[in-house]
Amino acid sequence: MGIAVAPDNPDVVYVENTTTWKSTDGGKTFVAWKGAPGGDDYQRIWINRDNGQIIALSSDQGAVISVNGGATWSSWYNQPTA
Repeated sequence: MGIAVAPDNPDVVYVENTTTWKSTDGGKTFVAWKGAPGGDDYQRIWINRDNGQIIALSSDQGAVISVNGGATWSSWYNQPTA
């Protein structure tokens, strides 16, 4: 499990697990943000320091990228992941 804080807003916190969770109140509450509760199994998150809208998540299935703060994501179906 990894934890990341948005570089442009310390109240935005992400925690990866089978689902990636997001908090907008400094970790007091979280909502499921990306993934399936059954087990997408996210392991790492990276947030661009200069542009917090660019986010990368890695999982057993591969990696996904968002350039709009998580509104949409790239696909992991276009990469050979073993």
